[in-house]
Amino acid sequence: MHVYGRTVTVRVLVIDALWYVATGSELIRHVVVRDFPGHERDDVFVSTDPSLSARTIVELFAKRWSLEVTFHEAKASSVSKTLRIALSVPSSAPHPSRS
Repeated sequence: MHVYGRTVTVRVLVIDALWYVATGSELIRHVVVRDFPGHERDDVFVSTDPSLSARTIVELFAKRWSLEVTFHEAKASSVSKTLRIALSVPSSAPHPSRS
């Protein structure tokens, strides 16, 4: 399968099961992955579309994870810049909402 820009080999177990609490009588596909690059423990990916292959589910999650990391880093950078600006304003300066 192709994740994080490279082709990797992993061991996969697919379990199709009902998860009444989450989806009632809808079938859920669980994909257990061992030997995922950079992961010490097994990963479990869950899909509400049991027609998707294990490969597709894992590759879609890997693409999404890259996006999640990007958003997290952008948010952290934005907060850091805001904090630096706030800390650089002297405490004697008038508050913008009180001007």
